Amino acid sequence: MNYFFSILVAGLTVFTGFEAQSQTYPDKPIKLIVPFPAGGTVDVLARKTAQAMEIGLKQPIVIDNRTGANGAIAVETVMRAPPDGYTMLFNSASMIINQVIYPNVRYNTLRDFIPISEAMAQESYLLLVNSDSPYNNLAALLAAAKHKPGAINYGTPGVGNGQHLLMETLAFKSGTQMTHVPYKGIPDMVLAVIRGDVSMIAVNPLLAEPHIKSGKLRALAQVRGVTSRAQAMPDIPSIAESVSGFTWTPGRFGFFFPAGTPAAFVTRINAEVTKALNDPDLKEYLKTGGFIPVGGTPQEFYQGLAKDIQRFTEVAKIANITAN
Repeated sequence: MNYFFSILVAGLTVFTGFEAQSQTYPDKPIKLIVPFPAGGTVDVLARKTAQAMEIGLKQPIVIDNRTGANGAIAVETVMRAPPDGYTMLFNSASMIINQVIYPNVRYNTLRDFIPISEAMAQESYLLLVNSDSPYNNLAALLAAAKHKPGAINYGTPGVGNGQHLLMETLAFKSGTQMTHVPYKGIPDMVLAVIRGDVSMIAVNPLLAEPHIKSGKLRALAQVRGVTSRAQAMPDIPSIAESVSGFTWTPGRFGFFFPAGTPAAFVTRINAEVTKALNDPDLKEYLKTGGFIPVGGTPQEFYQGLAKDIQRFTEVAKIANITAN
């Protein structure tokens, strides 16, 4: 029996006093810690899903943005929180990427947390340039990158996140060398490309759409787990159309409790996530933003995370991404 399932059993057998409490859980607001600034992808997804969950829980979910260290500060805060069902974490793939590239990270996702539910997966990213950029398509940008190695730069919301691994995979597969410029969060990264400080960025369509409509940014390509174009963006080519052999599996977003949280509480929150993801308004919001509602059991989320750790380890090795 692995560690994840042993702590679930412990939640049922050792903490017998929680059985009665679970009948009234939750009876006070739940704190949901988000590792990135307000207005970014993770924050927006957390808030939208939490709002839908509050209906069934009949309690507020209070968002607490704990930024810093590429999300590690928030993760460690939840790791140390009492396992009483009133502190949760909502996070992206950055949680497990940190394990891969930071040798001194103080947590282990599959040891120190109970994955409650995968909420959604990123269906696609958009590669964006300033509307005044001389590059009208991805092939032209990559040609410039080959002509002057390092001259093309790209912005990300920090070192070792999904966008960083994505861009380095693009560089590796296209045989180019590009310069990484990390920022403190997605809002800063978006402003940087609008100002022309960096050549391009990758964000989800939900955050890109207002800037594309306003004429400030232009999409060169879409990043998907398949080579075909998304139905919602038929005029934007996929990266695979310009870069032979390019593939990318988008990351997961989901909810976590600290290890030791009673299984009855995990089950309750999992059920409310499932209900929220069936809400028509949230489903449409996610679809528009390039996300796929997922849901599923804690066990399925655990298994998916384990596979992602292996996958990101391989990508980081290929791209030679490490951090101190």
